[in-house]
Amino acid sequence: MKLLKALTVCLTLPFAFVACDKKEDNEASDGGPSKKADTHESITTEYFGYMEDVMGAMASLDSKEAALAFVAKAKEMQPKLEGLLERAKALPAPSDEQKAAIQATHKEIETKMMKKMMANVANPPSPEAATAIAEAMGSVMTGEFSEKMDVITDGIGAIYGIEK
Repeated sequence: MKLLKALTVCLTLPFAFVACDKKEDNEASDGGPSKKADTHESITTEYFGYMEDVMGAMASLDSKEAALAFVAKAKEMQPKLEGLLERAKALPAPSDEQKAAIQATHKEIETKMMKKMMANVANPPSPEAATAIAEAMGSVMTGEFSEKMDVITDGIGAIYGIEK
């Protein structure tokens, strides 16, 4: 039950975690931003990709080691998400049509996330692993990391009309 609560808390901040080791389309080979012009669609595609990646990573948490690795990856990705928010802010405001399309995509991803969460409930880890996972995940739900992620998710949500 503690694991379910921890996962539920994590899902209320669906953008808070992202997978790592993924080359982004907006990165040049030297790791810097590419010369491609950003669009609301490209930014939200990248952002929603992070959401889906995190759910896959969360679904594979079966030990304390896996949870600690996930937390480390999430913390490594925070600067990329901050950059994504800044890029979104630099664009002109999205049209109502763009916002509607982005909100629809967000709802689809939330539905996928809920299905994955339910699958996790159906196949819980051992009690010892569940406790370790909850402790590791709890470490990212508090403090400076959590506060920065709230700023990022609130900022993206404000630009595109996405509610938590």
